[in-house]
Amino acid sequence: MKVIDCSEQVEQPLTDAEDDLVKFDIEYLVECLSRLRKTAFEIVDRPDVGERNLPQPDYLIKDKQMGGFVAIEHIRFFESQERRKSEASQVKQSGLYCGLVHFPTSEEIGKRLSEFFDKKINKRQFKGFAKCERILLARNRWLGININKFLEAEHYFKPQRRSDCDHFYLIVARQLLEVF
Repeated sequence: MKVIDCSEQVEQPLTDAEDDLVKFDIEYLVECLSRLRKTAFEIVDRPDVGERNLPQPDYLIKDKQMGGFVAIEHIRFFESQERRKSEASQVKQSGLYCGLVHFPTSEEIGKRLSEFFDKKINKRQFKGFAKCERILLARNRWLGININKFLEAEHYFKPQRRSDCDHFYLIVARQLLEVF
């Protein structure tokens, strides 16, 4: 794992529209990849919008100079899906959330990140995109974890389906972390 030498992401826009937030993160990744690879990328398609009933990545971008394509799937990384559902129910009922923040160990983070990655890859979003570079982009939503905690968890990150994805990036505290 390493922090990507890229400017910090600006503050997220104030919106409840999920599509806007996903696009915001995708545009940040595209900006960072363009800078790192010294090329220019453009968004050319949103396969998941056109085919909602089939597993599809969220975005398809194209290298304007070399012509290659990159399929990108965007997700949010939580402590656990069950806890996330519980928090959402509490907010929906009372309008606010009050709870304890769990500060995990490096081992807990690495294991949870591995399970999370494998579960997402098992959904086969990249199935029809084997000839494209495949990127999984996640935004950290697990409260109490900074970028250094993820770096410490590298030793414990051992996904089973790593070969089904070319790169895994995580946005943590407005910075881009390359998991692999």
